[in-house]
Amino acid sequence: MALRMALGSAMRRAIYLGVVYAHSRRVPEPMKLPTVQILLSCRNSQAFLGDLLGSLERQTFTDWQLLVRDDGSTDGTQGIVKGFEHRSPGRLEWLRDDGGAAGPCQSFGRLLRASTAPYVMFCDHDDVWLPRKIERTLETMREAEVQATREGRPGEAATPILVFTDLAVVDVHLRPLGPSYWTYHHCDPRRTSLAQLLVQNVVTGCTVMLNRPLAELAQPIPPQAVMHDGWVALVAACFGTIRLLDEPTVLYRQHGGNVLGVKPWGLRRIARRALSSRPARHDLACDIAQARALLEQYAERLPPEKKATLAAFASLPDRTFLGKRLTLLRHRLFKSGLLRTLGLLRDV
Repeated sequence: MALRMALGSAMRRAIYLGVVYAHSRRVPEPMKLPTVQILLSCRNSQAFLGDLLGSLERQTFTDWQLLVRDDGSTDGTQGIVKGFEHRSPGRLEWLRDDGGAAGPCQSFGRLLRASTAPYVMFCDHDDVWLPRKIERTLETMREAEVQATREGRPGEAATPILVFTDLAVVDVHLRPLGPSYWTYHHCDPRRTSLAQLLVQNVVTGCTVMLNRPLAELAQPIPPQAVMHDGWVALVAACFGTIRLLDEPTVLYRQHGGNVLGVKPWGLRRIARRALSSRPARHDLACDIAQARALLEQYAERLPPEKKATLAAFASLPDRTFLGKRLTLLRHRLFKSGLLRTLGLLRDV
């Protein structure tokens, strides 16, 4: 009896040790790829970064990862990000490319190249995300993907898709200035054709979600790109679908350090722009340089009608006074509203 018990005990121990050994030899499973990656470029962001990171932690959709690149901060930005990393282990990944200060457009371009998730969102350090931002944007994206699949041909590659939303405009202390960025700026978000986006971008980067086909196709973002959001919107207009979600998902903070802020569209601003066309002409020259880069990068892939529109806009500086204006009219290169379009006809 004692011998039988000893043998049983030895057998159980052997089985236990075998299980432990086998477990120790098991190859670790790879980390699960998040559904959404949020791309955040920081530069001297300590004043507002805590508010942003707190709003990410309050998102109702939780299968996301934050991919961060510091663009040469000299304040406490990195310490704030590291505090978030400590509070939320596994949530954050640093992109340390030793590329120094690249500016917002190219910094986001590097983050986009490093992204791997099925869906990608751009994130500005000074905004606050409303709790359902990811959830609602992803719902709209998946609806757009289903529709694109139904309309596509068998064997056709997945459609590049961009989704963007409205924003609520607030001041530096998050006090409301306007419930809708589109209304505040007199901007029509439905103007997302290639011709319309070439002369006036209506897609705000901090509201954007890209699916993986568009994230891959939009790379690399060239030096001539005005901003990362305008570039990806143009690529989507050339090759895919742009879908808007008609609700604010972000508190869009206005302060003295905004790279691109928003000013109310009123008589004072119209009069000021009418008296000086120099900034508008500079902006137009940048838009034309961007169009030339787009035409060069995708020359062999562009649908003929999109290629013709791009070529016409890119050739404006080479045309006569009358030829420039006829080109705008022929290709319907109009801005939103009569006054903006008259300004474009003046400045071209």
